[in-house]
Amino acid sequence: MAQNQMGATARDSFAGFKRYFLQNFGGEIAIVLSSTGLGITLGFALHDATYSDMHSTSGIIVSIGRISGLLGTYLVLISLIVIARVPWIEKSVGFDRLVRLHRRLGPLSFSLITAHVVFITLGYALVDSKSFVSEFFEILTKYSWMYAALASFLLFIVVGISSANRVRRKLRYETWWKLHLMSYLAVALSFMHQILTGSLFIFNDIAKSWWIFLHLYTAFTLVMWRFIFPIVRSFRHKLTVDHVDLESENVASIYISGKNLEKIHARGGNFFEWRFLRKSLWGQAHPYSLSAAPTDTMLRISVKNLGDHSAALSKVKPGTRVVAEGPYGIFTAARSSGDRVVLIGGGVGIAPLRSILQDFNPETEIDLIYRVVTAQELILKKEIDSLIAGKRIRVHYLVGEPQEFQMRAEDLLKLVPDMALCNVYL
Repeated sequence: MAQNQMGATARDSFAGFKRYFLQNFGGEIAIVLSSTGLGITLGFALHDATYSDMHSTSGIIVSIGRISGLLGTYLVLISLIVIARVPWIEKSVGFDRLVRLHRRLGPLSFSLITAHVVFITLGYALVDSKSFVSEFFEILTKYSWMYAALASFLLFIVVGISSANRVRRKLRYETWWKLHLMSYLAVALSFMHQILTGSLFIFNDIAKSWWIFLHLYTAFTLVMWRFIFPIVRSFRHKLTVDHVDLESENVASIYISGKNLEKIHARGGNFFEWRFLRKSLWGQAHPYSLSAAPTDTMLRISVKNLGDHSAALSKVKPGTRVVAEGPYGIFTAARSSGDRVVLIGGGVGIAPLRSILQDFNPETEIDLIYRVVTAQELILKKEIDSLIAGKRIRVHYLVGEPQEFQMRAEDLLKLVPDMALCNVYL
């Protein structure tokens, strides 16, 4: 019995150390691994370069095109892994930072792939003494899988345009999401022409094996963490809609029940990608933050009616199965490094702030600034008022038109004079 207890204690200690290490250093490990992979890829490319490539104008141009294609594709794979929600990376870096990195890698990788198309065509045109357009169509018809590669390039253009801020603001979320999924198809369509026509892979089996491994690993990561793991875990914990409460005319709180939910390791302030398995909702996953501290048997989100999906959630039936990806985000009380905290939220943005109120140390002094236009928008007010009783929490309800409370530095300092010394959650 004693040996079993010692073994269990050792396993728990090791698991705790591993979790601590990955959550604190996962980002650094990911940077080292991705940089090493980039170095290996460039090493293969430089090793493939021949003397003639470096001593003729056409050879230099073609080499630039090849390296651009390799780098562009490698960055696409990295951007997909970044957004794959790998837990040990996400817990260390934070989902918001990973999304920003994903958005920055997109234009860079697309620019490199465009350079690949332009420089390869231009270099071959110089060799064959043809116009750029004539050479482009000859490459398209002469080499294997080039029509698939062209389709891939066009899909990348569509994804890039739809992700531009001006365009994205005009698209419904569901439309943008479906267009963005084309990036997976674009990667798949481009793969065969690289393996079958790229000189680096035709004459170097090690490089070919490395490139195949990168694509398979990316596919495995996406399928595992975006689909298989969330589905298996959600069914194991039996996540289902328990009931729905209307907080206001356009905000509903959805209560999701389950078993042994403590093993999900969710915290107040976390969010999940929620997929509700009913006819009109199962095809989309949307991110919503927890609006109450999670318990062993219940999770809760509060959703404002801002579109077709969010509107439908107010009518979702009890017993509906739920698949949840997460928990994600580092917007938690554990990230606070002091005993003075300011929480700032507006409208339904109060949800994650409400969920972390219970997680702070009782000695923490907290100012909660809750900004709305009308009193009807003060959702969860009764809960907040009950939570602050007897605690060092002050709530500032700012109700009125934008010109009444502009949330400038001087306005905030009137409410919280020592804000510069506080940890601020916005």
